[in-house]
Amino acid sequence: MNEPSLPDLLEALGELFLVPGAFDRPRFEALGRASWVGLGITPALQGLIIEDTTDLNVAYTGLFLQGARGPTLHLQASAQFAGALADPERAADLASIAAVVRIQPDPGVQADHLGAMLVLLAHLLRAVAEVEGKRAACLEGAAADLLQKHLQPLAERVASGLEPADVHPFYRSAGRLLAKSLQLAARVLT
Repeated sequence: MNEPSLPDLLEALGELFLVPGAFDRPRFEALGRASWVGLGITPALQGLIIEDTTDLNVAYTGLFLQGARGPTLHLQASAQFAGALADPERAADLASIAAVVRIQPDPGVQADHLGAMLVLLAHLLRAVAEVEGKRAACLEGAAADLLQKHLQPLAERVASGLEPADVHPFYRSAGRLLAKSLQLAARVLT
């Protein structure tokens, strides 16, 4: 089995933010053992390795779907920045980025959802590692565009919204891991 990579971490985080209660403990434990992880990521990763996951669905719903502890912390960029259910310009831009890596977005998930964008970035980074030359430069440009224009601004808001003490510790750690992971992705792309 290959050592988990940054794209594996981004994909696991994407799934965690996409699906209520989606937590694959062995996957995150394997990520925690990866040789590259000591880059400020370890404490946040350790915060995700929990025994009792029974209340994660309730915590997810309360944070991201119903705003049980205050305003709903939306995971879609259109809701965060445009106050709308959809943003056609943003959707078109994200579709063009996905086309670079030949990914068809899941029709049941908004392209500007944090989880969907993390999974897309994971695919882009994997593709960059597999090719060279002009194709690699094109993929790197698409990944950088996704990261700078779409992911980082949304991730900053989400991570900040997950910092209060009354947020479930699992999701507070997920927010911190999100921020650290995107910092690492930005370093990889520079």
